[in-house]
Amino acid sequence: MANPNIAALTSVLGETYAAALTGTSAVAIATNASSSGQIIRVNSLLVANIDGTNAAEVSVYINTATTNIAKSVSVPAKATLVVVSKETAVYLNEGQTLYAQASVADDLSVVCSFDRIS
Repeated sequence: MANPNIAALTSVLGETYAAALTGTSAVAIATNASSSGQIIRVNSLLVANIDGTNAAEVSVYINTATTNIAKSVSVPAKATLVVVSKETAVYLNEGQTLYAQASVADDLSVVCSFDRIS
């Protein structure tokens, strides 16, 4: 599980993940498998509340709910929350996964832009 030296990179592949949070269980947004030989740079993570009336909370974390990027943050109805931006990029080392979890089913959607670097 040695992370690659990003100063000597050979490949940067951009990806976008988009999904509705249809339940209240954690959803894997970006996964960097063990021994992948990659680092994932999360450039942006947006959470939109698609409910027209009610706020909903979102939690975003790496691997376990004790490593929080955002914990129970309220997203107002018809609003979008910027959880991660290029100014606050997050790196996922080998064996790490970024998760999002909603407090209410079917109210939130996520869009995540990230680079797989090797």
